[in-house]
Amino acid sequence: MAFINPTYSEAVESQPRGESPFVSTHHYQPPPRIPLVPPALEPLVEASEIILEKKEFQTRGGQHLFSMRRNFLCCGPPMNITLVNIFNAGSVSMHLVPEGRCCPSYPLLQVEAPPKQPIGYVKCFGSLGILNFFILDVNQECRFTSVVPTSLQRDKPIQILSANGHHTVVQIRREFENGTTRVVFEFPADMDAKMKAVILGAFLFVSFRLRGVSSSNSYTPPPAIGDSGDWASSWGDCIEDFGGDDGGDCGGDGGGDGGE
Repeated sequence: MAFINPTYSEAVESQPRGESPFVSTHHYQPPPRIPLVPPALEPLVEASEIILEKKEFQTRGGQHLFSMRRNFLCCGPPMNITLVNIFNAGSVSMHLVPEGRCCPSYPLLQVEAPPKQPIGYVKCFGSLGILNFFILDVNQECRFTSVVPTSLQRDKPIQILSANGHHTVVQIRREFENGTTRVVFEFPADMDAKMKAVILGAFLFVSFRLRGVSSSNSYTPPPAIGDSGDWASSWGDCIEDFGGDDGGDCGGDGGGDGGE
């Protein structure tokens, strides 16, 4: 006798009540949820420690994340940077947003991934030797804060705090190896990859502002590697030299007096 494949209704009728021939009786375990992020941010999903050295972001294990490139635009914002992942062709863009028409200031950094698609912002307000940074999500809701003295010593870490400023969420510190300066970012492993990228931008914004303050003061030779000194004079080969023109203050007094 030839075997005849039953129809769906025939198969259901032949099963004991309450069972289905197409559904396993074993308990279903859904696969782990993978956050949906732009391709350029995928390497950040599980990264808990990121190293910045010679204009390149990488993991502690040496995995390449981004190469940093500065974009020069005629009459454009004074800070315009692209982080390029050379392996998946993804990129993160960040640029300052002008405020005002005549001699504008630049208190806001916009971070995009991919370009033209914002994922977060960083606001800066400065006064009396202090730079206050507010790290915002795509809806411009405050997620983190940071208070950075303009005279911050380079042996002190930059701390990214919770929105209410009560506890440290991310720490950014410097380390030395074989005469080379590195910047180390220590993230919670479960932090959203988009906010990790925005915090990388926040650090570059902090360095940009500190360099602007440093260049407005009288020049003193930077200390030798390993000696005490301020963050602004200690970047070495870590990041791009943004130059002395910071494009205006931070939306306040700019913190340009050097602090206490």
